[in-house]
Amino acid sequence: MAPFKHLVRFQNASSKVFYGELQTVDDFDTTLIGQTVRVFNGDGPWDTIFRLSDQEECIAEVLCPLPSVPLFVCIGLNYRQHANEAGMAITPYPVVFMKPPDALAGPFEDVHINAECKMMDYEAELCFVIGKDCKNVTESEDAMQYILGYTAGNDVSSRYWQAPERSGNQHGSAKSFDKFAPVGPVITSRDIIPNPHKLKIKSFF
Repeated sequence: MAPFKHLVRFQNASSKVFYGELQTVDDFDTTLIGQTVRVFNGDGPWDTIFRLSDQEECIAEVLCPLPSVPLFVCIGLNYRQHANEAGMAITPYPVVFMKPPDALAGPFEDVHINAECKMMDYEAELCFVIGKDCKNVTESEDAMQYILGYTAGNDVSSRYWQAPERSGNQHGSAKSFDKFAPVGPVITSRDIIPNPHKLKIKSFF
């Protein structure tokens, strides 16, 4: 069981970084700024001493819940409605592409668009946050036990660079510019979401 329910990474007024446990969660609370939360000991949810303390801090700035990532493994056409809107058939095997570590951004960071990018687009996504090292795991080995939790993501794309004549029918180059993968603000424990496939994903702008 994860040591948290709703995990937020933030700075206090002194610019010190903490992980905290949200006491209340509102679907339409977009900033979290001003909330007072209990904070965790340890450097992050992967730390063996990561435990909730009695110390409280006030959120002054919300940070990306993940300080870094080795890479993003992404699935294209993962929503049937999106495939139908695009006039594309669901393939027997998923479309897989990667995003590099530099694509990571916080939920409220500005995304500075490269001058060569055109036809910008965005897609709301559900992100599975892997909680421990694994390799060649099968469903029968209870693969979901490797999931730390879930967070919201934004798959930012330049459709100009995704066009087949420029991409070679590959997704990565159009989606891998700096900060083209904002995530957060909260990681929700997998213990709270027993079946992520039943979630409704929506973006607000």
